[in-house]
Amino acid sequence: MRKNFDNKLYGRKKLPRKIVVDRVRIQHETRMSHRVWGKFTNLHRDLVLDLFALALSHYSEVRAKAHAALSLFKHPFGYRLIASELTKVFAKKRAGETEEIQGALSILLNHHTAAFMGVSDWECVTPLWLSLINTEYSEKPAIIVLIEQLSKHAFSKLQPLLINFEISTELQNIGKQLYTRGILPNLPMPSEEEINKGMISCQAANKANRDLYESFVHSLVDSIESGKLHWRHLQFAFLLLQSLIRKDIKFPIEGVRILVKNLINDHISIRRICINGVAAILRQHKRKIEFEHTFVDYNSDDVKSCDWLYIRPEIDYMDETVWKSTKFVNSTFISPTYCPHEGVKYYTDAQALPARNLDSVGPDEAVILEFFLDKAKVTKLLDFITLDDKKTSLLGPRRYKLFQGLFCNFGITPLDCFRDFLENMTLETKDNIHKCGCDILTGLVRGSKYWPYKDIISLRQFLEPVMKKLLKIISRETTEHYVEFCSFGFRRLDGRRFSWLLSYLIEDPLCSNDTAATSFQSFSRLKILSDVLTSQCWRAMPYIRLLFDHILKHNHLKNSYQNIRQLIGCSLTQLLQFDNDFFNSANKTLQNYPKIDELLAVALPELEAACINDKHNSVDEFDKDCSNLVTTICYWIHPHLSLNPFITRPLILQLVPIVCEIKYRAKDDELTASAHEALNSIGQCSINEKFINAALGVCQKMKVNKSWHTRVCVISFLQLMVSSNLFTLMNDPERNQTVANLIFDLLQDDRLEVREKAAGLLGGLIHYQFIKVDKTLINRFKRKCARKLTRSTQNFGYDSSELNEKHGGALGLCSIVHAYPYDVPEFLPDVLMFLGDHLHDPQPIPTTIRKALSDFKRTHHDNWRQHKEKFNEDQLAIITDLLVSPNYYA
Repeated sequence: MRKNFDNKLYGRKKLPRKIVVDRVRIQHETRMSHRVWGKFTNLHRDLVLDLFALALSHYSEVRAKAHAALSLFKHPFGYRLIASELTKVFAKKRAGETEEIQGALSILLNHHTAAFMGVSDWECVTPLWLSLINTEYSEKPAIIVLIEQLSKHAFSKLQPLLINFEISTELQNIGKQLYTRGILPNLPMPSEEEINKGMISCQAANKANRDLYESFVHSLVDSIESGKLHWRHLQFAFLLLQSLIRKDIKFPIEGVRILVKNLINDHISIRRICINGVAAILRQHKRKIEFEHTFVDYNSDDVKSCDWLYIRPEIDYMDETVWKSTKFVNSTFISPTYCPHEGVKYYTDAQALPARNLDSVGPDEAVILEFFLDKAKVTKLLDFITLDDKKTSLLGPRRYKLFQGLFCNFGITPLDCFRDFLENMTLETKDNIHKCGCDILTGLVRGSKYWPYKDIISLRQFLEPVMKKLLKIISRETTEHYVEFCSFGFRRLDGRRFSWLLSYLIEDPLCSNDTAATSFQSFSRLKILSDVLTSQCWRAMPYIRLLFDHILKHNHLKNSYQNIRQLIGCSLTQLLQFDNDFFNSANKTLQNYPKIDELLAVALPELEAACINDKHNSVDEFDKDCSNLVTTICYWIHPHLSLNPFITRPLILQLVPIVCEIKYRAKDDELTASAHEALNSIGQCSINEKFINAALGVCQKMKVNKSWHTRVCVISFLQLMVSSNLFTLMNDPERNQTVANLIFDLLQDDRLEVREKAAGLLGGLIHYQFIKVDKTLINRFKRKCARKLTRSTQNFGYDSSELNEKHGGALGLCSIVHAYPYDVPEFLPDVLMFLGDHLHDPQPIPTTIRKALSDFKRTHHDNWRQHKEKFNEDQLAIITDLLVSPNYYA
């Protein structure tokens, strides 16, 4: 819930008000429930002990009922009695009997009786867990399951246990105010002497808790090192040890040693726990850097006032003079239009954190550094990591956080032990080796965030040739690892620190100059570049402009490979995300962003030229480059409009006729599917009011298209557009009438499919009151339906235009019937009678009328007793004859 209500952009770390109110309510309810209990007498004690003994019974049914009764015991400090009895059970030696241990574990897992695990009572919790760790192991499957459940439960309960309880001066003043206003307490306000005594007692309790905490860690370490624990209990002990790593207290050095020692344990579960534990310890010792703040005036007339925030390709940030004068800003998500009140937070090379060796670190950090300076141990650890299960999370906090903390705390010092692995990775093709290498690279990039200039240069000299080789050997199996390396590694990191990588990637984003490069290598390179630019947001605008211009200049929109076209479409979504009305148009920060009009100015002329020539019957006869261009544009439209579902650029509307025509003329499944998605995306968008007329003009243009498929498609588009902009169109009578006339014209189309599709849309719009039914509308359809047909002298049939008009009138009346599926308005009986008189007209009119009457019967069947009251006797007799099928025996 906190994550849902949290506002990271605002930057407040306080709990939201809703959570605070809920906590106060729960605390008050708990306090009131505790007041119900009186003193804990000997009778209470005897009853609880009897229930506890029954909960350990040999009979499972007795144990179950005893557990249910024991769960009702909720005395505020009654958990101490249960915990002491459980400790005795776990410490007792058993001769093959398992019922007691099974019952004790069930009590411990009970929702109510196990609530003490979340109470900050170290004197009670410590002996209980130690006795459980050292208890005799049982192979009974039920006990094994209970221990596994308990290990997960204990890990979540032990972490928030309180050690240091502090009451600030501000909170004391608030407490004193409760005695002077509002509902006054019954007891008098404590004196200053009593408050001071309470503070002294609190400090003594904190010291006792800390001693118990350290004693707990030491006892766990002794149990682990004794070598007497079964591997399941050993794993449980390591899990408890990891859960005791806290933010407020440094972990004892004995615990650090045992976790570091078991980083290369043969058991995979213990090894993973130790990796997480060491990563948490490194985070405890994370060094802090002093930041400075500066105000940025985005609305200043001086355009160069915010130029220093950009990552500019023409500047060599690796130059020592430039580097030392650069202000690094790690926040890539800062607003391009608004500066925080405290200013933008930055740091320079003067605040950089130097590397540290064994002489400059504390004893607990020295234990970790000694391990990672031993090349044999590091090699063994990396070998174990590469053998881990492939289903393991790729770049979760399990491993890359370990390397990040390592390089963040000690700088470049431990890098030498990883050089051979990263260099040899360029010669390997195994997936797990590249997965491990990406973990190291991610931790290395993120850990070097505050390195000084000389260390960054050394890192570049080592990493640049490695990255160039890796980019050339990326395979389908390893692409995901490198993509996530770029996504995680450069997040919240100033891209100017690794500008050399951006410069290398932008030189040839799609490997156009490398004749030996495969399509997959081009795809991988562009994907990595796009992810790096996405992580830098608007601050990489110069590189975004370079990539956009490169795609247009080298005709990559017409790339012949499907995977690259799809990736270019997705990349265009990121490149063009700043071209919308959300950002202040007067803001000078984003003046050089790529524009949608630039893209469509290149694509539209070619697409329109391809659609003008009606001699082509399928897209296979199109120029191949043109069909590739259409596909790429469609791949861009769908994600772009999903991200920003507003039509603010009218040129997008000009794509609708092209997409509609190609959708049905294409034989390529890829092109058909992408065109369908693009058309739906445009139709579902909210259109700016000043572009509504342009959208209706596009529909008018498509209405007279020679392809009946396009005319069917415009009806689907019109349906989506009207539903997405319903209120904008309904509030303007002129536009409302334009839509109605458009549908009326399509009701008289030459193709039956178009007429039926238009009738379905008309029924929906009447149902939603977009088109009002009045006498004028009904009479209009009646006149068309009642017109006399002229026989043709050529084929002895009827004139097609007259028949289409007559059928359109019948469809209009049937649409009115369909618009009221559960009601019978006053005008509907007359419409039904009129339709019944035309059941013997030329086809397809009778078929349309029979279907409408059948649907009317189906939708009004349940309430026909009420509906038939709307008909007079003659009408009821006629409608009964129309709706009831003739009987064979009549």
